[in-house]
Amino acid sequence: MSTELQDKLDSDTCLPHGEQLRVLLGSDHITYGEALGILRAKGVFCSITEKSQTIPILASTILKPNEFTSLLETSVSRESIKKSKQESIELNAADANWAAALKEKANDLAALARIESLQGVKFTKNPEIRFNGKKDAVITYEINRQDYSRDLLGRDLNFSGELTMSQKGSELVLEVSSNYTSKDTDRINAALIKGLNKHFKEAGVAKTDAPVKIKFESFDNKNRVTFLLRLAAGFLDGDLPGKIIDISIKRNEGVDLPDDPEIKWMDGKVRNMKMDGDQLNNVIMLSSEKYFDFFYITRIVVEHAYKISTTEGECTAVYQFQQSRSPEKFLRSEFTSHIESLSVLDSGSLKVREAVKKEIRELIRVKVGALFQELSLKIEAKEPEKVLSVKDDVPA
Repeated sequence: MSTELQDKLDSDTCLPHGEQLRVLLGSDHITYGEALGILRAKGVFCSITEKSQTIPILASTILKPNEFTSLLETSVSRESIKKSKQESIELNAADANWAAALKEKANDLAALARIESLQGVKFTKNPEIRFNGKKDAVITYEINRQDYSRDLLGRDLNFSGELTMSQKGSELVLEVSSNYTSKDTDRINAALIKGLNKHFKEAGVAKTDAPVKIKFESFDNKNRVTFLLRLAAGFLDGDLPGKIIDISIKRNEGVDLPDDPEIKWMDGKVRNMKMDGDQLNNVIMLSSEKYFDFFYITRIVVEHAYKISTTEGECTAVYQFQQSRSPEKFLRSEFTSHIESLSVLDSGSLKVREAVKKEIRELIRVKVGALFQELSLKIEAKEPEKVLSVKDDVPA
């Protein structure tokens, strides 16, 4: 238990239960999997995993202090990790003055963020723009959210968000990287990008008033698997491939499996599968492209060894499409990446670690952009495949 929670919670007397517990567990800060995990730990197993079914059962029990704090710590830790999405805005001309159009909105960014739609959230540092030359800009801000557990612990949480915009040379694309922590900063970034893109269109800078996002439906199935596995191969050219240590796979039930024992074993037996281990790179279905049409990868965790300048170590990166229990929403789920852990050999300096993380995020961003440009569907020429039906279970 963290020192902060120890200061706030008397583990000998606090027994969360009833209505307060129901409101907390029912919020979107606690996932259905976390709520289900608490129930299973209590020896209660449900055939229906929706929170509408599990929360009433949990609310009728008494949650032990260690179970309660573990639930909160997991949620807060998950939110505090910096995650990244990538989008792009198509420009009308290589010399389109998007920087001038951006400056015009400098005083309106807080309004564009639509923070009033987020309950209990306020800016502690309003969005501000910093330009790095004529081709790069960064928007940063900080928020405070009165925590979802305030009735029980009475504490606040602070989160930061960042948008970077860059144009390479004379390319007709403005690349936008959305860096966020909590769901609130993710929503604020999305509102900022949408508002700015619309302004760029009105100012004659952009061709469309909506950015291009990297979504599950942006690829045909084979190229989606290829996209994730090439990311797993590493963000530095010439380095050894990353080691896949965790992967979530779903059977593509829209196609028949060939009479091949290396893939036929999934037929009628597997719908969703999660694998973890040390030698997943050697699993035959992941190492041969001829199998890629027969399954989906939704999440992949990779250990990368790196050497950047004089610094070396290992990092664990997560590449995934955001989860949704709705099949239709999952098709539109966006690709995200984040660094889950990082080690630096011969250095315990926090400053060095943060500098290395920043460099690795940039390397991943560049590779994601290049692979998306190479492998994504040409929407104007081909409609995205229908990969999930309404009756399908969405991948975990």
